[in-house]
Amino acid sequence: MTFLPYIAPMRPPAAVGGDLLDSFSLLDAVEESQPDEVYNLGAQSFFTESWPETVFTGDVDALGVARLLKAIRRVKPDARFYQVASSEMLGKVAEIPQSEKTQFHPRSPYGVAKVWPRPGKWCNFRVILRPSV
Repeated sequence: MTFLPYIAPMRPPAAVGGDLLDSFSLLDAVEESQPDEVYNLGAQSFFTESWPETVFTGDVDALGVARLLKAIRRVKPDARFYQVASSEMLGKVAEIPQSEKTQFHPRSPYGVAKVWPRPGKWCNFRVILRPSV
C-alpha cells in the first residue's frame, strides 16, 4: 500500500465500550485501547427524558465527559478528544446562521448538560427549574 508522504498510515478505528457513570470502566477502556483519538458518542440524548431525569442527564452528559477526560489524562494524555455536539446546546439563538462565535442559550437540561464541559461556556441553570414555553 502506498501513501502520500504527508498522510501517515492509520490503524483501523475500534469501538470500545465504557460506562460514563463509572470511572473505572473508562480507565479500563482507555488502558485497553491506548487510543490516539477518542470520540465520545455517549449521552443521555432523549430530550424529553431530560426534564424528569435532570440529575441523571447531568451525570451522564456533563460529569461523564469529565470522567472520560480524567481517564484519558491519566492513561493516554497525548490522545486527542472529540465531543459530539447538539443543536440543543444553542437553544434560542440570536443569529441565523450560527457560527463558532454563536453564544449558547440552552433551554433544556439536556442542552445545559451538553454545554457544561466546554471551558468558559457558562449558561443559565434556571432552565432546569422553569422550562420555557
